[in-house]
Amino acid sequence: MILWMFFISIFGRAQTRVGIRGTKFTINGEVTYTAASGFPASNQSIEGTLLNVRAVQAIFGDANYPHSGTRAHPYDSAGFAPISFDYPDTPFSPERNLKEFQQALSSWRKCGVLAITVNLQGGGPTDGNFGVHTQPQNNSGFDAKGNLKPAYAERLQKVIEEADKLGMVVIVGYFYQGTEARIDAAPQDANIVTAIRQASSFLLNLPHRNILIEVANEVHEATYPTHPLLQPEGIDQSVHLAQEAVLHEIPVSFSWIGDPPPRSSRGYQALRDADFVMFHTNWLTPEAVHTRIQAYRQAAGYDRAFLINEDEVSTFNLQAATQEHVGWGYYDQGLNNYHDGFQSVPVDWTIGTLTKWMFFVQVARLTGSPEPAKPANSDPLLPPFV
Repeated sequence: MILWMFFISIFGRAQTRVGIRGTKFTINGEVTYTAASGFPASNQSIEGTLLNVRAVQAIFGDANYPHSGTRAHPYDSAGFAPISFDYPDTPFSPERNLKEFQQALSSWRKCGVLAITVNLQGGGPTDGNFGVHTQPQNNSGFDAKGNLKPAYAERLQKVIEEADKLGMVVIVGYFYQGTEARIDAAPQDANIVTAIRQASSFLLNLPHRNILIEVANEVHEATYPTHPLLQPEGIDQSVHLAQEAVLHEIPVSFSWIGDPPPRSSRGYQALRDADFVMFHTNWLTPEAVHTRIQAYRQAAGYDRAFLINEDEVSTFNLQAATQEHVGWGYYDQGLNNYHDGFQSVPVDWTIGTLTKWMFFVQVARLTGSPEPAKPANSDPLLPPFV
């Protein structure tokens, strides 16, 4: 705690506070994407939403590196090419990754993006390794007993601080499937309890309130076999633990994968008890996005704030979500080539590919913000496009 308070003391005062008013998100008391909140030309369909980007690797670190994950000692990738986290010109560096992310964030905000998702256990940085127990890297902000690692806490705070200056919200994820097993199993899942309490206490003691909490990513029967508190029948307890640890000052939720849980389940109760409703719409057609949103409204209630914080790169799905007045999250996996995507390390956080540009330009048009410059070349392996 003393070390955390040192981190806290070196940063400035908070400027951005996220809130929830009925079905809508607010920033500093104003409903998002309205004239009052600084978006006089925004489309009415996005009022009260949070358009967001999945940036889970902003605080990435690999405890195995450089013994694994280098060009000399790459990871296997479930049938894909061997994977290295090295930059083209230098070894991987968590500090460089964080710095480049911070430098890029203002360009995202200028386009109208108001939120990002960052995870203490990252995501799948080796394409193809998304299943349970298949994460070869050791990217966990918690040690085996659930203690929050100071280096991750410091990097996370810097992300929150930078977002705060820009008027942006950080969706802070705690656990990721395939990496949560880095935390030892224990009776009553005591190590997960420790992790939730320590991460929540850390966030509560920050001066910043531009934070939403995602206790676990993609809760489902198959995603967290090691820890009962992260499974559908235990996630409600985890939500309550986090809510109590932050004294209900920071909104808490979790993301569900697939259709809503059945009404007879504890997963359904967790959906009702969370402070806002979060789910993913990967691999769906736009028509199916409409259907899923309507299903969650029927399950969780029509008076709730909803947030999709992961889909893929389809701006058709972005449009479908906003037609339902729900915020949408851009997830771009990439290829570990320091060019494509935002999740495969090393990450180029700039709007430097045509795929990225198409999302950010669509957000700019929805929000009435300046459109980003079109990148000069979408793929270094292809001829320039015009």
